[in-house]
Amino acid sequence: MHRTCLRAASLTIAALALHLAVSPACAQEPFYRGKTLTVVINFAPGGPTDIEGRLVARYLGRHIDGNPTVIAQNRPGAGGMTGTNYLGRIAPKDGTTMGYLTSAAWPAVSTPDKFEVPFRDYEFIAYQPGTSVYYVRTDVAPA
Repeated sequence: MHRTCLRAASLTIAALALHLAVSPACAQEPFYRGKTLTVVINFAPGGPTDIEGRLVARYLGRHIDGNPTVIAQNRPGAGGMTGTNYLGRIAPKDGTTMGYLTSAAWPAVSTPDKFEVPFRDYEFIAYQPGTSVYYVRTDVAPA
């Protein structure tokens, strides 16, 4: 092989080796690695919103880069407004708190004064249409 070709090949290999050695060090850690993501549920434990929110929270972390720990936190009261207002006004604004909110859109339209933060200021990331949870008692005979 010609001396110039060898030199060019050597420089290419050296540049590639340097790139491979430096790239992982320059890669930024995923934002959520080692963090906890709190899912605020705006209704009491045990109801349909709680069940749905906890199902989302249970599996959400494995779909986020960095695989954060995800916990559910109920903030019931005032027809869902306590948790909704908590999320908009008090919760950390650092990306570690999100809401699983039901019954928040209709009050935003019908009674916007109940919102301490305008509903349009919330950042929507997903919508789950038409969810129903049915309960069946096994201790009562059919009528």
